[in-house]
Amino acid sequence: MSKSDFEYMDIYNRWMECNKLETAMLKGIRNGAATAEGWRRYRDCQQFFTNAKKNYKQAIDIMLVVQNNPKYDDKKLLPKLIRDGDAAMEVAKGYSMLGILKS
Repeated sequence: MSKSDFEYMDIYNRWMECNKLETAMLKGIRNGAATAEGWRRYRDCQQFFTNAKKNYKQAIDIMLVVQNNPKYDDKKLLPKLIRDGDAAMEVAKGYSMLGILKS
């Protein structure tokens, strides 16, 4: 993935998907979290989703600046932010599925 492969709406859609998935998954875990271990799993999932959203939000902010200033130096960080966001979201999905199944 190169810097030019990214579009603002693509990154924004990933961020929105992460928000929707977080709401649904955490609601499922919260409804079944009756033990200390269940709440620990809930907080861990929250952290994983927060990491993914943070990476996507940083990429969105960079894309907004790049639209007005194409020579913005931080655009070289986009591939890493997107990869890190995707990886964090995959971990969050898997961990929250386990949390839902165990609750």
